[in-house]
Order: sequence, then structure tokens, then C-alpha cells
Amino acid sequence: MTATRTSQDILEQDFLKIRCLILDLAASLDRIDRGEGADHIADHEQMKLLQGGLDLLKEDGPGRAAKVQLHFSDQYEEGWNEGED
Repeated sequence: MTATRTSQDILEQDFLKIRCLILDLAASLDRIDRGEGADHIADHEQMKLLQGGLDLLKEDGPGRAAKVQLHFSDQYEEGWNEGED
């Protein structure tokens, strides 16, 4: 029988790891902002994808990981592998 962890337990156990991930993300975005040509990057497709992913993280409730994964995934195209050997 597996004991279910409480939300508080998970938060306390994972807080530092999550904090580190957020700081790493912030540092990466800062490097992009400081890079040459940063004023022209806002309309870049990859920046739009990152912003959309961040917006999804702000949503309440479960399912954020699946939504973010789908956000960064290509749309399925029927027959994508036809003609391959």
C-alpha cells in the first residue's frame, strides 16, 4: 500500500528544485535580453512559443505539464511517414 503525499509535503520537498528551475529560466531569458539584436527577438517564433509556455504555467489546476508539452509539439499530420523505406 502506497501512502499518498500531501500537497504540503510535495511543496516542501520540491521547493528548492523548483526555485532553481525558475532561476535558471530567468537567467536564460536575461541572457537573451542582453544579447545583440534583443530588440528584434520578440516576434521570433521561438520567443512566442516560450511566452505561451510561460502563460500556461500561470494557469491554475492540474494538467499544466500536458498542456505545455502539447504547446511545444508539432501538430500531427496524417501520412507524415508515407514513402519512407
